[in-house]
Amino acid sequence: MDFVKKFGKNVKIYREALGITQAELAEAADTHTSTIAKIESGEQFVLAKTLKNIVSALNIEYAQLFMFNSISKKEPKREELSKEIVDLMNLLDANDLQFFADSIKSYIATQKSKEI
Repeated sequence: MDFVKKFGKNVKIYREALGITQAELAEAADTHTSTIAKIESGEQFVLAKTLKNIVSALNIEYAQLFMFNSISKKEPKREELSKEIVDLMNLLDANDLQFFADSIKSYIATQKSKEI
């Protein structure tokens, strides 16, 4: 895979990790959806201004888009799970939320004590 395709793949991975569409990224990066689609597919490389805006919109460092061997498919999965948990928690009342918050704190404390 060539440089431009790898770069585009990284843009897509970070965009999906945020759970946003190409259109949402395009709007946040002040560009067109078709430009994001071409960048992600490796058809087009990014202009400097667009790169700056994409990095800002994705809330990442420039270097992260140029690291081609270190991005794992697990990152978007973690973000997807976090979003799913938040969506589910929004369905609960305050008492249920407190129960789950206490349960999570207890679980974390147990895990930390196992590490010692």
